[in-house]
Amino acid sequence: MTEFDVIQLSRAVFIDELDALATSRSQDIDASSRRVLTELLLEMNELRKMTERVVVIAATNRIEDLDPAILRRFERTVFMELPDALNIEKIMKKKLWAVNHQLKEEDFTAIASRMVELRYSPAIVEQACKEAVMNALRNSIESFRIDKKSEKRVVLRPVAISDFTLPTD
Repeated sequence: MTEFDVIQLSRAVFIDELDALATSRSQDIDASSRRVLTELLLEMNELRKMTERVVVIAATNRIEDLDPAILRRFERTVFMELPDALNIEKIMKKKLWAVNHQLKEEDFTAIASRMVELRYSPAIVEQACKEAVMNALRNSIESFRIDKKSEKRVVLRPVAISDFTLPTD
């Protein structure tokens, strides 16, 4: 497909979390899930018959769970690698740049290494950072204090490595 073809497209469909709709039939799935998969396969066949160009793009973090029939409906499969520890650190620092934290370089490195082991996507890394901030907030509610310069400003304790609640082995 050329750049000109992309401009001429009249429709595009994006399906996020495709694995939620198209789990492999070889797995133990219930009747309703099987009906959803069947309907999705039928609809994708109908899209091929349309005279207008329609591009279907789907995303999943669990390609191994997809039914092979759904994979055959796509012309291309593009694998996006999960971020390495260095890029996870960059994501974390970007999400926490405006947050009062006491994380040292070695803390970022340790957390990022664990996230790589857990196969965290960028979205999950961002969510983990938000949860860490919320944990710091929850854990410091009793120690709120009003700044003497401005009675409206509440100072919370800094986010610490202990605020990241990552699964352990």
